[in-house]
Amino acid sequence: MIVGICKLVLYLPVCHSLKEKRGVVRKIKDRTFNKFKIPVAEVDSLDKWQKAGLGFSVTGNDSKNIDSIMQKMANYVEDLGLAEILDVDMEIINV
Repeated sequence: MIVGICKLVLYLPVCHSLKEKRGVVRKIKDRTFNKFKIPVAEVDSLDKWQKAGLGFSVTGNDSKNIDSIMQKMANYVEDLGLAEILDVDMEIINV
């Protein structure tokens, strides 16, 4: 089994409060889940209103396919135009 782990650090320039941040993060999570059927969780920078850390994982048998899915998800989040990606940390683990 192969596991891919990805963490995205996002900059949310349109947010001026934690309430606005929650709305934007919810949109990103919901739209990404609707397209890829992979849950995304807010995992970092919970108390900062213009920064968010989102994480997700993918499992499978082919590391190339897992890497491709993670790249597509990261590109999709950026293409939404709701946030700017500051950092992407991807790791593939053979279990």
